[in-house]
Amino acid sequence: AQAVGAADSLKTFMETPLAHPQRGEAELASTDPVTIEAEELFITSPEGKTLAGPLNFTLPAGQCAVLVGRSGSGKSSLLNALSGFLSYQGSLRINGIELRDLSPESWRKHLSWVGQNPQLPAATLRDNVLLARPDASEQELQAALDNAWVSEFLPLLPQGVD
Repeated sequence: AQAVGAADSLKTFMETPLAHPQRGEAELASTDPVTIEAEELFITSPEGKTLAGPLNFTLPAGQCAVLVGRSGSGKSSLLNALSGFLSYQGSLRINGIELRDLSPESWRKHLSWVGQNPQLPAATLRDNVLLARPDASEQELQAALDNAWVSEFLPLLPQGVD
């Protein structure tokens, strides 16, 4: 039953249109470090209801951040706005470019999301990391492990990535 529910959720997620039908064309190089800035940001539902805000923050490139708060405080809404699935008012800039002006494909190459109940579907850590790019080189695999901070606990895994 959980698998069916998860499949339905994934189908709904994949079919959800972008909150900003005008597709931006500005590109971010996949290697660019990312700074995120919000000014007087209000996140809104498809019906126009304010879900969170006003938010004002800057996340400098290379800085790790943890998003915590009570249930209903807007954590998921912020992540959905950053992913382009919820609309917003105010300013939400990525490297100085308004999010709605960015190419969604270019922006989403910078995103990853680990939910509350993560599951690893493939057999090995290597297989899971390479799901999106099975043809990645060993150097690209290592870079992905480093960027996800997996390299810190990798020596504790008896079989490593395999």
